[in-house]
Amino acid sequence: MTGVQTCALPICLPAWLAFDGVSLISGTPASGNVGTTGTISITASNGNVPDAIQTFNIVVSLPVAPSITSVAPTTATVGTLFSYTITTTGNPDPTVAVSGLPSWLSFNNGTKTVSGTPSAGNAGMTGTIMVTSSNGVSPDATETFTIDVYMAPLFTSTFPTTAIVGTAYSYTITVTGNPVPSLSVTDLPSWLTFDGVDLISGTPTAGDVGTTGAITVTASNEIGRAHV
Repeated sequence: MTGVQTCALPICLPAWLAFDGVSLISGTPASGNVGTTGTISITASNGNVPDAIQTFNIVVSLPVAPSITSVAPTTATVGTLFSYTITTTGNPDPTVAVSGLPSWLSFNNGTKTVSGTPSAGNAGMTGTIMVTSSNGVSPDATETFTIDVYMAPLFTSTFPTTAIVGTAYSYTITVTGNPVPSLSVTDLPSWLTFDGVDLISGTPTAGDVGTTGAITVTASNEIGRAHV
């Protein structure tokens, strides 16, 4: 209100509210006051017409402890955006805080979204991430989770391309990926065998001199396949 003013309120204030005669309406509702008040009218006058009138209602509701209603995704894939928007209920509206995020994730408080894109170095399980929702009503709501970052297979070994008659040939295959990739080998010449795990070995004889046909090693997991 501006100017030299007085404020007059008709008898429409609920019992739990009081006016200090100057400028302040205040009070604390009890559980018996839940619901919508009648119309409250504020009149400001200073001898000049028209008076200024403001009317409003107050909706009184019970305080409700916060609850997290969303469920965090627990897997991510290297090179693909991970996003989790946190939803909550409670009265008053809860705030959200997030702790324990790995370096590739960040939290946007405005949208309540955890997001980021993992790289190959982030493959595997994160530490524990905690979401806390609070609004001053006990208890706070918490959600804890981890994220398993999946990665398609990637070979980290290089196969030897020469062998000598009468000398053992050996190639131990190494591969990264999450989940752990399985290996298969096709088109081996008769003098070579694959142990079913990670080793190709054998000893060529004089009759094996020359270039073998193409040998294919395949690493696969539920994310993808790699061939060499």
